[in-house]
Amino acid sequence: MIVISASPGEAWVARADGGLLIDLRLVRDGVPAGDVVEGRVIGRNPELGAAFIDIGLDRAAILNDGDRLEPLHEGQWIRVRVLKAARGGKGAGVSQRGVDAGRPAEAALARAVAFLRGEEDEEIVVDEVAEVPSLKRFGPVTLYRGALPVFEHYGLQEAIEGALQPVVPLAGGGSLIIEINAAATMIDVDSGEGGGALAVNLRAAHEVMRQIRLRNLAGPMVIDFVGLKARAEREQVLAALHEKRGGDVEILGWTRLGHMELRRKRIEAPLTELFYETILGGGQVKRAATVAFEVLRDLARGAGKGRVRVSPLIAASLEAGEAAVARRQLEGMLGKRLEIQVDPGLARERYEVL
Repeated sequence: MIVISASPGEAWVARADGGLLIDLRLVRDGVPAGDVVEGRVIGRNPELGAAFIDIGLDRAAILNDGDRLEPLHEGQWIRVRVLKAARGGKGAGVSQRGVDAGRPAEAALARAVAFLRGEEDEEIVVDEVAEVPSLKRFGPVTLYRGALPVFEHYGLQEAIEGALQPVVPLAGGGSLIIEINAAATMIDVDSGEGGGALAVNLRAAHEVMRQIRLRNLAGPMVIDFVGLKARAEREQVLAALHEKRGGDVEILGWTRLGHMELRRKRIEAPLTELFYETILGGGQVKRAATVAFEVLRDLARGAGKGRVRVSPLIAASLEAGEAAVARRQLEGMLGKRLEIQVDPGLARERYEVL
């Protein structure tokens, strides 16, 4: 089944089988990879062979089509296909090539459901009535009206929270430690009290493939398995990876240092990058947009009287940043303007609904 928790500007889409979370997407307002959109040329850099295109996001998209740059001029409107979603402070990557093969922009939630959906008869449950019409093309849709949050009702909340944490416990002992860097994703296998090295590594190989899909990991990935000396044991671990490999994951093999290398095409940002940002010193905190959407979710569910006290960073996101469009949508739903009180003494992750 597919379970959706939606609120203004944001939706969490989970696919589960028998209570086991098998796929997850965080959908926010924006322009994802694959869409064809209209954009305006706002700058050119002939030395890099690139142009900067305003496609309605906070940061300009980058067009790098080489020989197609010369005819472009500032102010010109063009159709472009999004190749890579914006991520890590970088603008989206776009191209004029293949615009006829790209898909027109559509509701982001419906697109995510189409991507995750496995069987045609999968049940779809959503907790927001406004989203039901866009989902009906997939079949019957159930509107959830329970007292508990929808993910709690279906026993998925703990697994979803776990998909945002760096440490993944392995059934039977041991764990994975997942660290996403700018250059690559590093996955360390810790044997803990999990028994022999081979047994831990085989469990880890299956779980790695599940986590790649859950967290939307991509780009170069390096796995540091528990050390194995026998070639036959390393072949068993390699076979376990292939057994659970998704079709878009390329297994490159063992390195001379004894690590396993994988690769997956990087199109969209990983889940944790949408939710967190890295601060000086290497720690992670919730992004301003993450907190701003949490504020809107609480207000949409009837908390308070349309007033909220937030830090300056969150106020900026609500008033003119990533959450501004969603805030205006919620004001339209409520029939009144939200009152945003700025408190410089509040930490970014704290807010008060009044």
